Amino acid sequence: MENIAFYCSSISWGGLEMNFVRFANRLKNRKFNIIVYCIEGSPIADNLKTTQLDVVYVNRNKKYYDIVNALKVKKQFKKDNIKAVWIRDTRDISLVGLVKTLTGNSIKIIYQQAMQIGVKKKDFLHTLRFSKIDAWISLLQFLSNQVKEFTSFDSTKNHIIPLAVEINSENRITKLEAQQFFNLKSNKFIIGIIGRLSIQKGQHFLIEQIAALKQQNIDVELLIVGEDTQGEGDSFKNLLNELILKHNLKADVHFFPFMTNVELFYKAVDVFAMTSKGETFGNVTIEAMVYGTPIIGTNSSGTPEILDYGKLGNLYEVGNGTDFCNQIKWMINHPEDVKKRTLKAQQIAKHKYSVDVVCNQIENVLTVLNLNACKS
Repeated sequence: MENIAFYCSSISWGGLEMNFVRFANRLKNRKFNIIVYCIEGSPIADNLKTTQLDVVYVNRNKKYYDIVNALKVKKQFKKDNIKAVWIRDTRDISLVGLVKTLTGNSIKIIYQQAMQIGVKKKDFLHTLRFSKIDAWISLLQFLSNQVKEFTSFDSTKNHIIPLAVEINSENRITKLEAQQFFNLKSNKFIIGIIGRLSIQKGQHFLIEQIAALKQQNIDVELLIVGEDTQGEGDSFKNLLNELILKHNLKADVHFFPFMTNVELFYKAVDVFAMTSKGETFGNVTIEAMVYGTPIIGTNSSGTPEILDYGKLGNLYEVGNGTDFCNQIKWMINHPEDVKKRTLKAQQIAKHKYSVDVVCNQIENVLTVLNLNACKS
């Protein structure tokens, strides 16, 4: 039986790793023969214990020229009859490239790009390393453009396929029920943000803008859902509390820990705020679209493309509080325009980012690579 390897040497647990596990599960559900290779004791390994996926533990490889581990992985791949390798972490490109060379180029490599490139990588070593990739999957057009601009990779092997969002978008919860869950006042305009607490995510920026809006007699409140970033301690949460005290916002800013039923969050808020300075692909933005929640996001990285450059949500310039507040005031004063825009965003997202649509696109790539034999 021919198999596809999902290989990841990461020992972290973030969006990259979560989506790695999700895609392995999705292809498994579509009858592909999947074996996951990961580090024993890593968050990926721990999360795989609740799945039906086959798992093989490997040593954590070096980012470059790890011949010793490449030889070990080549031996394991031969034993497991691996015909293709799926990777998301850039630190694994060199390792699987070496394995491919050692096998006489008999395996295919699929690389799903998770991060922006940003700097030129057209030198000999990067070009050699990337040449081993048989299919490069970019999540958005702007990422594909970076591949063309900053690398010498063969653009005919570059495919634009977004991430999928697995959510139940049926309207099972009313807005009033959701707001009561968070003890929010239904007569206030609620801005919400969901995700880990981090300066990169911008919760501090939102608190400052809540204060600015209230000074203009705009009756707004803020709902922050998320946990502290692992390894960063309480310093950022303390900063947020200091800002709340500074602006006398104790009654206007509400915290809630990480939750699995995110539908409650999206139904409770009047607008979801994507305030990251540079979000490559915001899963939470897609979730907001599917749940029919209006969106305001930074005009940077992947957010403008997801929001069709302002046609599916409001955009503001990164770090520009005046622009943000003006956009919020426009949304408050133009509810019908916001409603039409949000409905259009919901209709597009339910199709474009559905699991079936995205997995069909992935299967098309695997078919091009002649990997149908890896299906049960």
